[in-house]
Amino acid sequence: MVASDPVGTKSAILDWGPQSDVPLWQRGIPFHDVPGDINYAYQGTSHMSSVDELKRNYASLTIQTNPEDTQNAINAINSSNRSLKKWDVAGPNCASVCRDVVNKILGLNSGALSPRGFWTDAYLKYSKAALARNANPTPGKTVMEIPTGKGIDYGKPRYGMNTFDFVWLLLQQHQPKPEATSKFCYIDENGKKVCH
Repeated sequence: MVASDPVGTKSAILDWGPQSDVPLWQRGIPFHDVPGDINYAYQGTSHMSSVDELKRNYASLTIQTNPEDTQNAINAINSSNRSLKKWDVAGPNCASVCRDVVNKILGLNSGALSPRGFWTDAYLKYSKAALARNANPTPGKTVMEIPTGKGIDYGKPRYGMNTFDFVWLLLQQHQPKPEATSKFCYIDENGKKVCH
């Protein structure tokens, strides 16, 4: 989940899953109460190496909000990032933490625990198709197909660029910056090693 103001000056990213280096025998069946990893997808062991790979693996649903809700979502994501410790298939998991932010900020009222369930709930309320259907309801038509095509934004983006390019730029901004240090050592006039 990404929360960002329209110009991208403030943003937060929530990507929560089981720690990738936890041995299978410790994960339980299935993945029960294991160490979680915040923003695990791009912290050095990234499974996404390019925007094209992002497009091949994900669909998007941009939800337009007002500045106050956007800031509240950024704050909620940052709060989740600080508090999450253990990942569990019954929650907290990747779907439930995102669901909780959308429930809290936008009143989605979803109880989904799976990514598919959360996608369905969010799509039925916030997608471009759902918004159009709700504005002009067709009598007798109550069932809506939930698409799952990858590389498509089913919402109403306003980034001025492709959604996935925008998200990729934000992912790069949120990656930890490599640090380089150097040490200079010498022997002083007393024969003692001094390092700076």
